[in-house]
Amino acid sequence: MKNKRAGGPGIKSGAPLLITITLVIVLYIIVLPPTERAALLDSPSVSGFNDPDTGSSLTNGGTDASLTTEHDEFVFSGPGRIDVASRGEFDHDIPTVHLTTTQDAQVLFAENPFVIQNNMFGRTGHTATFSVDDPDLISDMLLTFEAAKHNGLLTMTLNGHQIFSDYTDSPIIGPIPVSSGMLMKLNILKFEVNSPGWAFWSTHKYAIKNFKIQGDVIDVSRQGSMSTFSLRADEVNSLQDVELSFVPQCVQREIGKVKGYINGNLIFNQVPDCGIKNIHHTEKSYLMVGPNKIEFSSEMGDVLLDTIEVTTTIDEEANDVTFFFELDRDLFNFQIEEEHVCGEIDGFCPDRCNEDIDKDCCFEEFTNAFWCDMPTQNSDDKCVGHVTPSTVFRCRSGYEDVNGNPPDEGEDICGDDTDNECPVGCSRFFDKDCCLEDDSERFWCDDVPVSGLIDVCKEEMDADSCRLCPDGYEGEDQDPSCNFESKNPIKDEVEIKSTFEVVAKFLFVDDDRNKEAEIIVNGFTTNFDTYKDKFDKDISDFVKDGSNYITIRPQSDFSLVEVRIDVDKQ
Repeated sequence: MKNKRAGGPGIKSGAPLLITITLVIVLYIIVLPPTERAALLDSPSVSGFNDPDTGSSLTNGGTDASLTTEHDEFVFSGPGRIDVASRGEFDHDIPTVHLTTTQDAQVLFAENPFVIQNNMFGRTGHTATFSVDDPDLISDMLLTFEAAKHNGLLTMTLNGHQIFSDYTDSPIIGPIPVSSGMLMKLNILKFEVNSPGWAFWSTHKYAIKNFKIQGDVIDVSRQGSMSTFSLRADEVNSLQDVELSFVPQCVQREIGKVKGYINGNLIFNQVPDCGIKNIHHTEKSYLMVGPNKIEFSSEMGDVLLDTIEVTTTIDEEANDVTFFFELDRDLFNFQIEEEHVCGEIDGFCPDRCNEDIDKDCCFEEFTNAFWCDMPTQNSDDKCVGHVTPSTVFRCRSGYEDVNGNPPDEGEDICGDDTDNECPVGCSRFFDKDCCLEDDSERFWCDDVPVSGLIDVCKEEMDADSCRLCPDGYEGEDQDPSCNFESKNPIKDEVEIKSTFEVVAKFLFVDDDRNKEAEIIVNGFTTNFDTYKDKFDKDISDFVKDGSNYITIRPQSDFSLVEVRIDVDKQ
């Protein structure tokens, strides 16, 4: 009994100390960070999902490394046996295309009878105007007229260019050839006769009738054709080869070049072989998932493109094995940059862009290049390395060098923006001086905007109009206030941080056989080729934030047990 009584006070005196120690431990655990508290209590992390094999937690890389473990992984069970994929072909039929370009002689202009004269009492000339829809479609122009009275030196000019100057002995004049390069949409003809000079009592006189200008006009209403065909995502992702074929029905000596485009990319530009199958291969990158546009156009003649097919050669989808995994944005660095577009005047020549499409590519292609803002009858004349008197009129808006100056042969004619002169009959959309002449409220764009010729010379300016001109509009007295960001598309360049590494680990059945396959990560291709039962591949350069995929495309037969994606902090 004494022993019991002696022990009672001892227990009671130690209880407060035990309670105090317990409270301190509980408070310490509460204030610990979640990850450290989880490790202390040996409990799973609050983020992630359970490994079905081990029961341990697998985080998905969705948080910053400083807030989670230093090792994250994804585990996928393998499909077992994988066989080498067989090749497959898919034919996409395109409707028959009929391309025809006709050329007919037409009267472009006819004038009523008129009289011009020059004597001691004065001189009387004659001016006529006429218009054409598209000067580029006119060739082989001829001029004819009759002159019942014909005395003196007769001079005719077209748009400021002399086309005839001679004495005539016959009442029927012509046909006189006229260069179609002088034509504009609005044309001005002038007729004059010279002075009698010292024979002041006489009169130089022409009575002109049946005046006509005719030329060959090309009908391009059925010169081009456009169709579409569709591709599935798996077909595009597994493309091995793309072939365009057709059989042209035509007369060989009567046709010109035929062009073919897929999604705006030139596939071929040549005279087709009539009556036999024509085959052209194209870049896989030109095709896309969903609708694809295919276009044909002819230079001249009549051609029927029959049995048109786009054939894609692919690996069969069934033998590819694909896994998906998510990576958090905090694992990556991002760099934003502009994506330059072919045909846009932005100081850059994009890859695979043609110098006759992009002004920047033109000046990169030739040391002393000249560029034509307007479309030319022959696309090869848009960007040239030199200009001659016989070729200067191929550009109706005037050739210009990199500094905006015309060639020597293009000075003082329509399109010369440096001579402070507006030639008679020159459009204000072709010549800066004609745009700004006697009107300080107009604004001039040195390059043809994407919206077309109508916006080269503008009378009103607002914020939306400012965006049309690549280098901005300028006016006679002041330039418009145009503050806007670049219209080039913006894209993100993604790169994993240097402190992280992403490794794909493959586990095979250990059978001492060769295991060979392509590894496709987000469209980037690498491979493995091993006899071992394990293979590791660093895929850090191929991953991105958000959803990722990895595809195994077998090149030999093997058994895949497991795929593991490890994200490690280095």
